[in-house]
Amino acid sequence: EEEEEEEEEEGPDATAQERANQFEYHGPVREDPDEENVGRSDGDAPPGRKCCGCALSAGRTVPILVASADVLAGLAAGMSVRYFPIFFLENLDLPPIVVQLLYILSPLLQIVLSRVAHARGRRVGRLRTTVGFKWAGVAFMGATIIAYVRGAPVWVVCVLYVARTSLMNCTQALTKSVLMDNVPRNERAKWSALESVNMFSWSGSAFVGGYLVDWEGIVFNFCCTAALQVVATMPLVYLYSRRGGEKLEET
Repeated sequence: EEEEEEEEEEGPDATAQERANQFEYHGPVREDPDEENVGRSDGDAPPGRKCCGCALSAGRTVPILVASADVLAGLAAGMSVRYFPIFFLENLDLPPIVVQLLYILSPLLQIVLSRVAHARGRRVGRLRTTVGFKWAGVAFMGATIIAYVRGAPVWVVCVLYVARTSLMNCTQALTKSVLMDNVPRNERAKWSALESVNMFSWSGSAFVGGYLVDWEGIVFNFCCTAALQVVATMPLVYLYSRRGGEKLEET
């Protein structure tokens, strides 16, 4: 009888303790159980540790490098994008209606190439596809410059320009998807705000482009643009070659 009385006395306390345990704080609730491992391959360092000897955590390396590539590409584009109309009007003697026609054709071809890039990205990886298309765009930029310098027909220069512009811009969705896949959901708006930084950087880099045009001419500005566009792909090359990136390459 004494043991039964002790169990009855302990019963309410035990029940109270169990209820308290139910409301015990066990840390923040994750919306996505795999959020901590987003963008990490099996060989990556866990979040909070240094990655590749630098002070950046492994969880931040992917978005920072992808965002850096986008910002550099925006700076490169801003150096020349405002001077192409001048090039068409003054150097190629194109009428304004033809110049506007080129600016209509470029987005149309970009839509087609975007679908091609998406399909290729599913097969070989989004970063590899982005780098390949951007390098092709730089090659067409060089071909545009060479065609103009060597006196090729105007229509050849225009076709090369349209191809170059479409190739350079058709992979924006791929890099943005990699960026969004590798940041926590509550930070995606902050990283998306980098698009406004890219638009602002166009104005700043256009000033640099104007200086280069005054210094050595518009063709020299285009050459510098192509060189900077190659540099802008280096963070992406690092991601898919040095770090493997099998997981972040998936679509």
